[in-house]
Amino acid sequence: GLTGIEVGDDYDLSPKRGERSGIMKTAYPNLEGIWSWGDKMEQVVLIVSNPRWGIPSYHSILYEINYAPDWLTAYNHIHRVFSMRPTVEQWVKFRDHRFHEELL
Repeated sequence: GLTGIEVGDDYDLSPKRGERSGIMKTAYPNLEGIWSWGDKMEQVVLIVSNPRWGIPSYHSILYEINYAPDWLTAYNHIHRVFSMRPTVEQWVKFRDHRFHEELL
């Protein structure tokens, strides 16, 4: 990027795992997530995505990591991230099953 600061992620899957990042990207809160940083983050900028785009995007990443319920399972599927998309039928099944949980 323009700043030269690497962006970390909430599953700690960036190439420099474990090193301090200037920016942390997360989809938290989500059903699978926990706040694991304690008091290590002093400043936060919250950007809320439009649910019309955010929920389908969240489903795509879940699909790519085989709906992983934990970090290890997600890590074992990292090679699939940003490489595929679920079918419309898979989206409709997810949407109908999780609609109320995601919006409430």
